[in-house]
Amino acid sequence: MRAGGLGLPQTNDRIINYLLPDSTDAGHLYAVTGTGIWQTLDGGASWMATPLQDDNATYQFLGAAIAPSAPRVLYGSDPNAGIWRSSDGGGTWALANGGLPFSVPYYPVRALAVDPADANMVYVGTGQGQIFKTTDGGGNWVLLATLPKTDIILSLALDPTDCRRLVAGGLYHVSTSADGGATWVQADLDPGASQAYPSVAVDAPSGAVFAAARFSADPLVIGTGGVYRSADFGGTWTRVLGTAGFGAVAVDPAQPARVYAGSGAGIAKSEDGGNTWADANRGVDQVAVTAFAADPHLPGTLYAAVQAGENYDLGIVRSHDGGATWTPANTGLAVYLSDIPIYQIVVDPVRAGAIYALTGGGLFKSADGGDNWRLRDRGLPHGFVPYDLALSPGAAPVLYLAGASLQIACSGSGNCQTQDVFALARSADGGASWILLAGAVPDALNQFWTAVAVDPAYPGTVYAESYGLWKSADGGASWLEIGPGAPIAEGGAGLFELGSSRRLRIDPSFPNILYESSGGPRQIYKSLDGGVTHKRVIAGIPRWTRIHDLLLDPRVSSTLYAATDLGALVSTNRGKLWQPLTAGPQPALGHLAADPVAPGTLYGAGPRGLFVFTPP
Repeated sequence: MRAGGLGLPQTNDRIINYLLPDSTDAGHLYAVTGTGIWQTLDGGASWMATPLQDDNATYQFLGAAIAPSAPRVLYGSDPNAGIWRSSDGGGTWALANGGLPFSVPYYPVRALAVDPADANMVYVGTGQGQIFKTTDGGGNWVLLATLPKTDIILSLALDPTDCRRLVAGGLYHVSTSADGGATWVQADLDPGASQAYPSVAVDAPSGAVFAAARFSADPLVIGTGGVYRSADFGGTWTRVLGTAGFGAVAVDPAQPARVYAGSGAGIAKSEDGGNTWADANRGVDQVAVTAFAADPHLPGTLYAAVQAGENYDLGIVRSHDGGATWTPANTGLAVYLSDIPIYQIVVDPVRAGAIYALTGGGLFKSADGGDNWRLRDRGLPHGFVPYDLALSPGAAPVLYLAGASLQIACSGSGNCQTQDVFALARSADGGASWILLAGAVPDALNQFWTAVAVDPAYPGTVYAESYGLWKSADGGASWLEIGPGAPIAEGGAGLFELGSSRRLRIDPSFPNILYESSGGPRQIYKSLDGGVTHKRVIAGIPRWTRIHDLLLDPRVSSTLYAATDLGALVSTNRGKLWQPLTAGPQPALGHLAADPVAPGTLYGAGPRGLFVFTPP
């Protein structure tokens, strides 16, 4: 298969946590992804995996480092085994956990730093604020310090000219040590803000320290973000760039006055040590695609919901030439786009021109191929947010919708509180009006309705996912809970959880075969009895990999595709075994769609843009 960017994106990478360049070979580069380390010997033209001692597919790398003095020496950390070391450029690996306490793998190492002059001297930071040091390449580790008030150490850096000077970026603070880690000074760079510091760097000639800051994961605390600089090695700090969340900062070792910083808005560069900054985004497109669909009635017509950084106001764009060019298609929708995401686009396979957009502001419909949009919420609760939409394959324009709204309930004493009210709804007129199906399900308004599907062979048969799996054989008039359903994923799924990452798919050739996913790590389930029972089908899927979308091949229903944090996976035997769709790193994907005209061509959408996968 060939994978390539399509118009909107200019990148073709999986979620890559670290890039480790070989200082002795310009064409040699390591890319650290969620499941291991890849390397290229030709400047990125081709990639190959560097296997671990055990099955590479079971590991998630959270940190990695290359030894500047010996570029074939690599260190990597994963939350299940601890620290790995390779002395042959990733050809072979061995555990290097000597002396680390047993608890360390459960409070994972995210930060590693190797002494510039000694490949065996390594520092690591853990999720408990601990900093360990080894002088023999991981044979033995010594605890240097436990930093106060720091839950997680996210980054470490050494002064290239003085290895006694260390910098640690934490969840809320930046700490510095001038004596090899024996004592530390901890600084709150912006008192009153709650910020994480995922990247730190040291400018050796001037001694300046840089820290990239992004908002805390705590949604109740407001952070400011930006890039900070200290001219006195952590004594005082000044914000020198922006208020956005920055995830990376680096000093050019060949030109120390040149500093780079990366955020969701792109790459910024300073040529004067951080005093002034300019964009350095040429060739890098920062548009994320949050939803995508191909029009089965108009070959080459594509629709994408696009987002730049945290801004949703780019809305829906449309292409009539297979993705070569794009134009906005937001008339009637644009007024809502300042504060709502768009997370699903559905094209009616029967009625040409009918398109639906599921957004944080409600369900919108276009009857003219995206030229004009209208909110379709008559009969739905106020503020209803749709999570999933299913269209009946029959001639009648019957739709089923799952979602929720935030309601305010007040007692007689005047005390008010908000609560989520969930609902299933049915429309018999293409979304112009809706009827709630609440009365057919016990306690329906408290059910967590997130996915709905119509049997392609029997349009009156409908499945809906809540805390269990429900089935209706009469178009939603009555319902029966038939099975457990896929577990509701714990934790966020980032960009892909704008709506719901739960998916429910029915095999068109064998309607008793159902597939379910929940957006959680390795959560794909298959049922052979119409949903009464199910089992996980995850062989070959790397540990911790979140599943965001499922697609059945329209030509051969035994072939399934999954959109994941690590790119597209494929199974040709109904989920018994999964493997990457293409060799080498892939982009993280939230949505998959099959080209309705070109057999075998798939589209993938995610935070790096829109991609096309074509057969050879």
